[in-house]
Amino acid sequence: MRLNNILYDNNFNTVLISKTLKQKEGIAESINKENINILNGTILKENLLLKIIEYISNQLNSDISKLDVTILINDSKKRSVEEIISLAKKVKNIKIVTNNEQEFKPIEQKLQELYGILIRITNNKRKGLANSFIIVNMDFPEELINKYTINPDAIIVNLGYPVKIKSKKFKGINANNVKININTNYNLEFTKSNIYNDFEAKELYEASICNLSYSEVQNKIKEDNVYVNSLIGNNGIINEKEFEEKCKFCVKTIDKMSILN
Repeated sequence: MRLNNILYDNNFNTVLISKTLKQKEGIAESINKENINILNGTILKENLLLKIIEYISNQLNSDISKLDVTILINDSKKRSVEEIISLAKKVKNIKIVTNNEQEFKPIEQKLQELYGILIRITNNKRKGLANSFIIVNMDFPEELINKYTINPDAIIVNLGYPVKIKSKKFKGINANNVKININTNYNLEFTKSNIYNDFEAKELYEASICNLSYSEVQNKIKEDNVYVNSLIGNNGIINEKEFEEKCKFCVKTIDKMSILN
């Protein structure tokens, strides 16, 4: 395919493709076969962890510091560690569920020594998620997360690939994507050339941050005033009513955590 030859000859390892190209059969598959990454919003979602929790906090009319957040993660790469530390400075009750407990012990020690923050690390499939209200799935595949007993009222945000919760008892929120707003005159050149509308906003913005460090990304997000506008589930945008139904459970969870602390 000519497109693949162009990408290969120019040593591209990551590309952004338009809505029009996505609709052409075989394009994405062909690019993936060449081990070229297609931007799909995942990198942006990972860097919006704190913004996502802030959005959920606002929807629940709750103080972010009092939320109970559980993180599902197996890969202890530097960027993920930085995201967890950044979140831990805002949220007091954090639990890490992982198959690699020893890899995350240094993070536990660092948070306690530098910031006086205590986090819990576990891999208990029966109890690890049974009482978790807000669950951030950073890298658990669908097969693995469904091996755990999940709180039926939980709010789950999947930062990686889309995940379907198979438990028939689950009646919570399962978000596989986010919608963002940018309060700045962003990418005027794209707008002028009439191709802006042929790209997803989050993917277009992701293209501008994919090669930056975590701190550089966070500074850019702040400068561009990027914020989460909504969470998206399997059936579309998760509305306010769905969050309202979770508010009572949130209050009970916060009261419980206050007693434990």
